[in-house]
Amino acid sequence: MQANRPHGAATLPLGVTGFKLSDEFGLALQADVDVPPNDRGLGLSIDAKRYFIDTKARWFIGNTVAIQTGHKLDPWVVSTGLAYRF
Repeated sequence: MQANRPHGAATLPLGVTGFKLSDEFGLALQADVDVPPNDRGLGLSIDAKRYFIDTKARWFIGNTVAIQTGHKLDPWVVSTGLAYRF
């Protein structure tokens, strides 16, 4: 099955007509902390997440797989927030 997504100029000389990424389940780990810097309603939040997902990319010529690659996606996502209660 092909997806109608852009497949990049580098694959055009190969005759590639389609591209698809596999849909996979993954794992996510999360840790966070909320810190009250004062007693006047101010709050600081710090959050860190790490995702673990494996996926396959396939490039097609017609209905035939021309190239297949495996990828491990494991990014860190770190965020902070500031809150005020009134």
